[in-house]
Formats: sequence, structure tokens, C-alpha cells
Amino acid sequence: NNNQLFIKCAGSLIAQLIGWLIVLIVAINQFHIASFIDNEIISVVTVVLIVGQIENRFKFISLDLNLFNFLGKISYGIYVVHPLLIFYLSKMFPDSLQTHSYVDYIFVYALVMACTVLAAFVSYEILEKVFLLKKSAYTTIRSSSTKPAAVMNLDMRGQASDNPKFN
Repeated sequence: NNNQLFIKCAGSLIAQLIGWLIVLIVAINQFHIASFIDNEIISVVTVVLIVGQIENRFKFISLDLNLFNFLGKISYGIYVVHPLLIFYLSKMFPDSLQTHSYVDYIFVYALVMACTVLAAFVSYEILEKVFLLKKSAYTTIRSSSTKPAAVMNLDMRGQASDNPKFN
């Protein structure tokens, strides 16, 4: 079967090593083959890394960590607030972006990342969690990272319920 061959090749240790090497090259901004094919190569590398995470045989780098689970929970908030925080923090610290000093760049990147994660976490706790709990009353399949004890059973009005129909 072609799918089994692809999964075997993409999940191999050598494919994972090459995939992570390309990610490293991209991270230091040194990846360029041809403009019209760069994105396609990155897409294939992403698929290879995903297959490597799904296939438990050769995880060169395991992404199944509490930090990544936490960032996954607040990822929507990160997506929403990150551009806004970049904009507002660039207005608050315009001199840090003009000096071209590595120390200033590190300061700005660290500040933006810390503020983004903090704002996304607050957004998750105050807004998103309420709607996720209401949504769970209508969900039949739970995410694998969701701990059963943390999910409340809600009735149609969003109130806590012991009714097994809402499990």
C-alpha cells in the first residue's frame, strides 16, 4: 500500500533528522532554494514531522510536552492578541526598534512573547474557558489532551449536570 510506504519513509529516523535540520535552517533564516518551491518544501517537511510525531517509533524530538499542551490551549488567544501587542509595544518602545542593538532586539522579542502568552492565558481563563465548557455539552468526542476530571457536564442551559446524557 502506498500510504504504508509513505508513513514508513516519513516516520523514519533519517527523515525526522532531515526535517528537523531544515526547520533549524529555516529558523536561522538561511533556507532558500527557489522562491516558487520553498513553501512546498516546508509543507512536505511539516507533514514528515507530523507523521514522525504520530508514529511512536522514531521521535527524534518529542513535542508531547506540558509546555506545548499549554500553548495549544491558549493558541487562539495567541493568534488574536499577538499582532495587537506587537503594534502597541512598538508604539511604547520605538527607540528599541531603531537602535539595531542585539540587546534591544532580545528585549523586544522577550517582552512581546511574554505579554502575548500572558494576555492569551488571561483571555483563555476569563473568556474562552466559559465558552469551551458550554461547548462540551454538545461535544461527543473529547480531545486527547483534555483531562476528563477537568471537563464539567453541562445541561442545555450551561448549568452543571449529573445527567449521563451530557457525558
